[in-house]
Amino acid sequence: MKKINISQVDVIFANGSYPIELLLYFKDKMKTKKIRSASKKLFSAFWPMFGEYEAGIIHFDKYTEPDCFDEEVIEQEFDREATSQNIYEKYCRINPSKLKKLFFLKVIQYSNGTVLIPKMNHLAGDGYSYFLFFDSAGGDVPG
Repeated sequence: MKKINISQVDVIFANGSYPIELLLYFKDKMKTKKIRSASKKLFSAFWPMFGEYEAGIIHFDKYTEPDCFDEEVIEQEFDREATSQNIYEKYCRINPSKLKKLFFLKVIQYSNGTVLIPKMNHLAGDGYSYFLFFDSAGGDVPG
């Protein structure tokens, strides 16, 4: 089992405060099988994101997809003209408020594209590491 102690500064994020959560829309549909495959490949390098937090320590035993990933198919179009406020109100509670692991990805397949809603507990990284993770998956994810 891998483990890492969190810093004293990171204690502020220990209860899940200030998660980094985004909504990303892609007009071309992405194949969920490729997204799942990329996650499995990346978990070893980015294991704290797929770990669990307890008593000052992030620990990781194994990758368990149901704790980190969910997919939904909606037979309608994503409203690309919606305002930021409308999008926020519609999707702000789509991911679990309490995460078992420190990262969760919700994928919604619409008839006109794919929506990714990743949520990372700030204990697992900052904005830079978040986008480094997504950039690392870049070659494996396109539809």
